[in-house]
Amino acid sequence: MGVIFTLPAARAGAPRARIAFDRRELAQILGVYSRRVMQGDWKDYAIDFGDRMAVFSIFNGRHRVPVYAVAKFAGQNQVLFAVFSGPRKLRQSGELSRVLDYLQRRAQISGG
Repeated sequence: MGVIFTLPAARAGAPRARIAFDRRELAQILGVYSRRVMQGDWKDYAIDFGDRMAVFSIFNGRHRVPVYAVAKFAGQNQVLFAVFSGPRKLRQSGELSRVLDYLQRRAQISGG
């Protein structure tokens, strides 16, 4: 008779935890977003949640694709945040505030 390998009960068939922004994180993101909306630079946003990543996408009135995206994802032993412009990762940090500071400065310089 052969040996049967089984996964521990906690992992066997357990759904993956979805990555999402918590209230504090969402409030920080929306704070930066709302300031740029009041200045007329950004027009819309979308939030997507998944098994591996949560993304807050920022749109201006001229494009159908996001001009920036703030992502939250699980690293090896920590949660990481990043800001993207298209496929380019502009900044990554374990602290959301650092990513948002970079995004705010970059958006002010580029005007979008």
